[in-house]
Amino acid sequence: MDQRDKSVKTGIGGINGGTPTPTSQLEASSALTEGVLDHPDCLGPTIKLRVDWHSKRDLTEWAKDIADWRQRKGFETSWENMMVKLMLVVTEVSEAAEAYRKPDRQNFDEEIADTLIRLLDICGSIGIDIEKELSDKMAVNETRPTKHGKVC
Repeated sequence: MDQRDKSVKTGIGGINGGTPTPTSQLEASSALTEGVLDHPDCLGPTIKLRVDWHSKRDLTEWAKDIADWRQRKGFETSWENMMVKLMLVVTEVSEAAEAYRKPDRQNFDEEIADTLIRLLDICGSIGIDIEKELSDKMAVNETRPTKHGKVC
């Protein structure tokens, strides 16, 4: 893939509201932090993306990168607005349920990803070591009886 395939365009004068818009979904998903050049299909100047979203990372790194991304986009996640953030997680799960009901597997998968993004943003924003918490919780879950002792 050449350098041009790693760019996104920024709308000008109201086109896309000035927000980064991928020239294609593939180009957006393969965009890298460095080496972003002008793309022939761009309507405006290209921007440098700060994260290679396809690189391998652990959950704690994902949480930090997502929190950084959210902050760059102008949103806040803190203990003070946690109830709003938790309800946004519920909203994403509801959207996944709706996609399942239709059925729309592609949209279902996307909504599950949105749910995880929102949860990892919370982790990265308030300092939850999600890998430690997962390890600790699964160790507890492992000690529980089958179906937590329920008959049915």
